[in-house]
Amino acid sequence: MKKIFTKFALALLVLAFIPISEVNAQNQLEISHAGYKATLDEIKSQQTFPVKRGEVIVNYDGDNESALGANAASTYIVAVRFTPEELAPYYNSCSITKVRYFIKDTSYVDSIRMLIYGSGTATEPGVLLVDEPADTLVDGWNEFTLPTPLTIVSGDYWVGYEVETSGGCWPVGTDAGPMVPGKGGWYYSEATGWKEIASFHESLNRNLNIRAVLSSSSSCPPITNLAKTVNSNNTVTLNWTTPDQSSWPSDCDGDIYFEFYNGTTEIGHNDTDSLTSWTTSALEAGTYSLGVRISYWKNSNEVVCYANTVFVDVTIENEIACPGITNLEATVNPDNTVTLNWINPDPSTYPSTDIDYWFYDGDEQIGSDWTNNLTTWVTPMLTQGTHNLGVQVGYYDSGYICKTDTVFVEVNITNSYTCPPVNNLTATVNSDNTVTLNWTNPDSSNLPSTCDSLEFRFYLGATILGFSYEDSLNSWTSTSVFPNGTHTFDVVVYYYNNNGNYICDAKASVTVTISSGIDCPSVNNLSATVNPDNTVDLSWTLPTELPTGCNGDIDFLFYNGSEQIGFDHADSLTSWTTPVFSEGTHNLTVVIYYLDSSYNIICFAEASITVTTSVEELKASILSAEIYPNPAKDLLNIECDSEIKGIELYDALGRMLINKINIADTKDVINVSSLNHGMYMLRLHTENGSGIFKVIIE
Repeated sequence: MKKIFTKFALALLVLAFIPISEVNAQNQLEISHAGYKATLDEIKSQQTFPVKRGEVIVNYDGDNESALGANAASTYIVAVRFTPEELAPYYNSCSITKVRYFIKDTSYVDSIRMLIYGSGTATEPGVLLVDEPADTLVDGWNEFTLPTPLTIVSGDYWVGYEVETSGGCWPVGTDAGPMVPGKGGWYYSEATGWKEIASFHESLNRNLNIRAVLSSSSSCPPITNLAKTVNSNNTVTLNWTTPDQSSWPSDCDGDIYFEFYNGTTEIGHNDTDSLTSWTTSALEAGTYSLGVRISYWKNSNEVVCYANTVFVDVTIENEIACPGITNLEATVNPDNTVTLNWINPDPSTYPSTDIDYWFYDGDEQIGSDWTNNLTTWVTPMLTQGTHNLGVQVGYYDSGYICKTDTVFVEVNITNSYTCPPVNNLTATVNSDNTVTLNWTNPDSSNLPSTCDSLEFRFYLGATILGFSYEDSLNSWTSTSVFPNGTHTFDVVVYYYNNNGNYICDAKASVTVTISSGIDCPSVNNLSATVNPDNTVDLSWTLPTELPTGCNGDIDFLFYNGSEQIGFDHADSLTSWTTPVFSEGTHNLTVVIYYLDSSYNIICFAEASITVTTSVEELKASILSAEIYPNPAKDLLNIECDSEIKGIELYDALGRMLINKINIADTKDVINVSSLNHGMYMLRLHTENGSGIFKVIIE
């Protein structure tokens, strides 16, 4: 098998599914406490959430590696079986308080119910002890807090969940295996009864990503007088009375800890002993059950007990306000950068104190900054003419609460300013056919006025050979050995301001001829065909002569300008299709790499071709599709008169950001709330054909 060399390494996740899904197992369980560890046989504990003091995490799995599921709408149960071998040290002193589980894909999951069974046999659980709905689900690790802690007394405890899906999907996370026999992976459906997942197929010899969290079950006093205040920015301030210290458990040495909940979901914590007030993040309009739980500690790392959670109901009547900036002003600098200044909203109206900023020139994003309460920012160097510069604010709390409309100011750049390239660039071919580049840097008086640092990048055609952040660099030698022929090398200098924001760049080129090396032919007869969906089919013929030392091992890299857009390792490849492109002119390059018998690069050669693309949206004669709202902020709805097979969303550089397959419906919704403002390309695959649509994200 051909070795993939490092430069083009690609990680592939291959899922082999029989009507269920996959996980990661170890031969030993390491039960971790905050502050000490105890080791039990047959399982290894891995922390996926911060471990709170005194918690014990019991599990058989390792990191998530894959998933299992069914290829049609279905309902089934998955569980792991914990036995006295793992639990005996905690009988009558600890309770199961939480369950952590990994969901690979929530797209078609209608519901999940958390289930815990008592002791049964070695192949079937006993009585059902806990049956509760999981309120919220995310792709990845989830944590469910039991409304009432379950004290473990004796025997086995089966911990898992029931999955109900509306279509074929593989949500149940698994590790890489092997499964801990009799414990790490159980599956139940009406058709099969209880079976170990490894019994379905050898590829399912894995552990389920399900973990039980144990905490001390001693009784202790809860907080009292819990009250709430709904603030104008949709946050909620909780106030309470902490129990008098005379009522605390005798083992507690004065160290207490608070956890905050929305229903069964933890939304915060704080270890300030004197705390009597806490404020949530901004909440959407609706009704919430907010809770506070106090726990008591000794020696800073050993829990004495967890009190019952005390709840208060809260109604949020108004939608979240998303205040934007005001008084946006622009000052044009001598180097054609522009300094933007603005006034932030009153902090009391913020839905979150974590604020992000994005900057635009029309629809094109030109920068971003995550500094809270930022009031000034300098653009990159702008071309002569009129520019509509904008500032957008986003409020963040484990995800974007909201993003404001972009506020714009118009500026006119009247002067022409050229970003200075390096001077006196020369190239020397060394005896080993490497190349040394030498140059002088621009005088400091000619640099952009806001310049604080430089970066140098070195290119041969579309291929980047190296880079350096040394400001005073004036010489560079390639590590690559170059073949016979005439080669044009580029030195591109990038200028950055003191915030690390890009200002401008400039290129200098030099050409050398090498005649004492090897021959390294590019592909021949390169041609390009623009498809209706704005992909491009590239075709070529392979060279008839290979470089000395190459036995036929060839790799290909593909570029749009200097942006790598793909690669392929097929030795006999003579065609390749690009991603979807936006409107405009694209310089496409095919780079062929020749490898020796040890899969080291001997040499590479480029061939380029220029194409022009335009966007023509699909007409009803092909298919009828509604895409709305457009522009979109959060959710993008897609409705079609025929079954949708797949949806892809690309940015302006042709990079795929969203890929949904096996939709099998005439409607779908995609979440675009995390995407930045700008134009995107939506590629729609249906029974009646495929097409591309412009989508604007606000």
